[in-house]
Amino acid sequence: MMFKAALDIPADSLMRLQLKYNIQQAGNAPTLRERLNTIRKYASLL
Repeated sequence: MMFKAALDIPADSLMRLQLKYNIQQAGNAPTLRERLNTIRKYASLL
């Protein structure tokens, strides 16, 4: 809310930017990447 007040940018826009950043950072984590690959492997067997 402080950024909203300082930059006069809607809070939902700032939250979307933060969400995109969080998703990007999580996607770059090696352990998460390994887990996702394992899930994809088992899902392709169904």
